[in-house]
Amino acid sequence: MCPSLSSMNMLILHGVGCILVFEYSYFLIQNNGQAYNAFNVAVKEYQKSGTQSAVLKALQHAIQEHGSDCATLQKVIIDIILENSMSKKLQF
Repeated sequence: MCPSLSSMNMLILHGVGCILVFEYSYFLIQNNGQAYNAFNVAVKEYQKSGTQSAVLKALQHAIQEHGSDCATLQKVIIDIILENSMSKKLQF
């Protein structure tokens, strides 16, 4: 059985957002070679691009559908992260 969904929900939402922002920050640094301000740029892009909203909706749906099945929920969360990777927007 999964832990309380209310606390787990917040952890999942925050964790997925962090993963996506960190991943995008990494590729911003790789793309332009400058670490300065990459994290701030990634956070702003995550918020204004619609990615944050799309991730929130997808995660809420996933938790409602699979909240009692941790194994399936984990797989769905990984799929949401992969589908919403912001580094796909960068040109290398």
